[in-house]
Amino acid sequence: MLKTLIKFRYLFVVAGIITLLNALVILSIGVYKAVEGYIAAFEMVSHHTTERPGIMIVESLDLFLISFVFMTFGLGIINITLNKTEKTNDLNEMLSLKQFRELKLLLWETILITLVVFCLTQIVKHEMNLTWIDMAIPGVVFILSVSYWFVKKSH
Repeated sequence: MLKTLIKFRYLFVVAGIITLLNALVILSIGVYKAVEGYIAAFEMVSHHTTERPGIMIVESLDLFLISFVFMTFGLGIINITLNKTEKTNDLNEMLSLKQFRELKLLLWETILITLVVFCLTQIVKHEMNLTWIDMAIPGVVFILSVSYWFVKKSH
């Protein structure tokens, strides 16, 4: 049974590579959004428009963080599934993961940071016209943070 599973590890490597490609696509969208924000900021200063370029720049930060989540997951899966002899030193330095649990905790931390930035973006974007969904996000972040604290404390 274990030998059969080991044969499928390269399928996980392919999934990790596809996840890295997803990260690159999301990163490029974030760069595009940031450039749009810089152009809007320049136009706001030079032509005194009422656009809010800060929103676009913070939305690009959301995309960068989501891209980081994808990159962390993809590299983590590749790191865990390959044998130690097949791993590169650069990958070991970036993610020193020995177990899937470590990857899970690293992703949990990254997703929490992403949710906090997303929550702040929504509050600034909608000003005081928040919906109940916008108000529920901080509660979700709090519940995930407390859960993460208990998991970390137990190990």
